[in-house]
Amino acid sequence: MRKASGNSEKNPTWVKTRNVPAAKPCVYYLNAREDFATFLGSSEIPPCTNKVERAIRGVTILRKNSLHKHSANYMEAMCMALSIDATLRENGIDPFKWLQKYSQALFKHMTAKGLSQVWKETGQRKNKFSIRLPEKLEEADKKINKYLPEKLAEDFDMQPWLDSIFRA
Repeated sequence: MRKASGNSEKNPTWVKTRNVPAAKPCVYYLNAREDFATFLGSSEIPPCTNKVERAIRGVTILRKNSLHKHSANYMEAMCMALSIDATLRENGIDPFKWLQKYSQALFKHMTAKGLSQVWKETGQRKNKFSIRLPEKLEEADKKINKYLPEKLAEDFDMQPWLDSIFRA
């Protein structure tokens, strides 16, 4: 083994000079010993990363298999969904049941708020209204439309749902 030329003395890069089976791991250690020192010097770093690797494996496989969905927004949404799923599972909660109850409560809130707004605008009690999808609206309507999903969900109380996940 020898230091590769052109590198600084503080952080030299080692290369193997002979084709000996033990040379590859030795060179790997010599080149990464600063990282190993960090790993060994901190008790907060777990000695086994299997749990982390298992957690990100799903994201990696999903990304690989979803060839038509390679955008930053898609990856952010997918990671958020997987994070919610992992958090729920880690806290002993069935994600399907929790998300079903949460979605129903959010939909009920949005529907009640929308019907109240229609009643205030028209003065007549209605039993239906339409949540407007942003992509079907003109740009000027998006700013003032009260029936966009984001506007209807603005004052939804998320605290009971967070408390149900993170019990003290």
